[in-house]
Amino acid sequence: MKLSQSGKESGWISYSADVWNEKRPLSMKGDLPFWQYCAEKYGDPILDLCCGNGRIAIPLAELGYEVVGVDINPDFIALAQRQTREMAQGGRELKVTFKIQDIVSLKLGRTFQLAIMPDWSFQVLLTQEDQLSFLRRLRKHLVLAGAFAFNLFIPFYRQRGLIEKHGGYQWPPDPSYHSGASRSYDAVSQIETLVESNVHPVKLRHTNLSELKQLFRLTGFEIAELYGDVDRRPFTGNRDNDYTIIARRKWAWPWRTITAWRLTSFAQTDLQLCQSGKNRRSLVQ
Repeated sequence: MKLSQSGKESGWISYSADVWNEKRPLSMKGDLPFWQYCAEKYGDPILDLCCGNGRIAIPLAELGYEVVGVDINPDFIALAQRQTREMAQGGRELKVTFKIQDIVSLKLGRTFQLAIMPDWSFQVLLTQEDQLSFLRRLRKHLVLAGAFAFNLFIPFYRQRGLIEKHGGYQWPPDPSYHSGASRSYDAVSQIETLVESNVHPVKLRHTNLSELKQLFRLTGFEIAELYGDVDRRPFTGNRDNDYTIIARRKWAWPWRTITAWRLTSFAQTDLQLCQSGKNRRSLVQ
């Protein structure tokens, strides 16, 4: 599998599945009602992006939905597959499959009614190029007017408390957050480096709402629903909010595609008119 820049540098491809399973066990279902709401509203099949250990994919499958989970980390996928095999052995056959994929180059050969991306996972896309490539690939995997539901933190509040140190920016240690893990921020690349649980460094790109809207405009999406958290509280931009978004694949193509199509159509029409004129002249002669 050829890796994107985000796939190589985000740190998630080699993250310990055991550590993640401890942090995000299948029993952690506080946000499940939101993803269930999306499934009820938009239907299946459902694509679970950056699915990890199957924490959301498996419960949705237990509710009867068809789900495909993808993740770049082979150990995460192996863990999710093992958990579903154990359920099958216990007589609980689920319509869920798991595949190893770099979402920047997503290629599954099928379309979905709904794609979900829990746990602020959109922020593992570290460059705008990778964000655009992912959204364009995702659009091809959604049916017309298909939905993409995801959440991410608000950079303004995340960046509070930053201090300048050694030519860069760092957060003071906070024992209440990831056990006081080391965290730094690059203001140029907009990338935060966090030593998850003091075990493994991961990187997250800070992306604000205006950037997302521009990314959507360029890739043929539009925001259909915007909430302040997965409990669907109204979005106010207050400190207790994140961005919880449901975007829809637009029916119209991106303007560049439309423009190219129009230019091609005009050129073909001009050619037909010219041919018609030549034919008339030959008849007169």
